Amino acid sequence: MSVQIIAREPGTIDYPTTANASALAWLRAQPLAQILVNPDLQVLWVNDAAIALMDEGCDLVLRDGRLVVRDDVRTHGLRDFLNAAEPSHPVWVFKRQKAEGYFAIRRDRTITVDEQRVFALVFVPTADHDRYAWADIKAVFGLTRSESDLVKKLIGGKPVQAAATDMGVTVDTARTHIRNVYGKLGINSREQLFATILPFRIG
Repeated sequence: MSVQIIAREPGTIDYPTTANASALAWLRAQPLAQILVNPDLQVLWVNDAAIALMDEGCDLVLRDGRLVVRDDVRTHGLRDFLNAAEPSHPVWVFKRQKAEGYFAIRRDRTITVDEQRVFALVFVPTADHDRYAWADIKAVFGLTRSESDLVKKLIGGKPVQAAATDMGVTVDTARTHIRNVYGKLGINSREQLFATILPFRIG
């Protein structure tokens, strides 16, 4: 079976209807929770993984067709993050209330549809860190094994004290590792750590 693709203008392609339907089905089935929203957090599209995540009772919910966090302060924080002209980092992180760990929302990209800005978001709950595969962040960033292990635990939602206990080190040693990691990555906040490291976590 051959698929005919017709170029309309430079940079655009006119796909057959079956290709468009197949692409949408593929996007809906992606394992990462993804959603498209406008600047007012009105939901334009959502995939099955995002719906399942919200149905499980995570801190994010759909209310009157809008994406909201369970409290107004964090909903305003999410809106401010999305509408920042040039965010200092593409990931917004907040501590989960209904489960362990943190929740990261990556602003994957901003597109314009019918003269309206649309934000493509990826949700990353961090408490399930053991189920992810990782790229070799030691080699990529020049981290020691201990620094790499600690980073994975922090990205996985562990507080510093719990991560230190897991690793059999003192909290002071863990904080020293964190300072070293921040220096090697050229960052200075947890949000920047998530933004830098999350692309190296697979699954």
